[in-house]
Amino acid sequence: FRLNSIAAASGMPFALFNVGCHYFSGHGVKQNMKEAAYWWELATEKNLPEAMLNLGKMYAQGLGLKEDREKAIFWYKKAVGEIEGDIDVEKALRELMEKMDQSKE
Repeated sequence: FRLNSIAAASGMPFALFNVGCHYFSGHGVKQNMKEAAYWWELATEKNLPEAMLNLGKMYAQGLGLKEDREKAIFWYKKAVGEIEGDIDVEKALRELMEKMDQSKE
């Protein structure tokens, strides 16, 4: 965690992402979903699609953030644009869209 934090302070995208992962999992630091979202949002500003996907999942599931399907879709779509053909991102977006369709019925 310490080394990632030092690298994140200089704005390194994967370090920002990794700090978010540490907060999300509680590995090396107390688990804190809001902190995870904060660090992943910083990583999205560096166009890191993995952070976009994780932030989308947090919004979709209401993990540390208020559940917001529109924001989840935004981040999933942005991630898809950054990772062309990534099956996990496309699957997550499809599942969220299906969930939204079911809730309208």
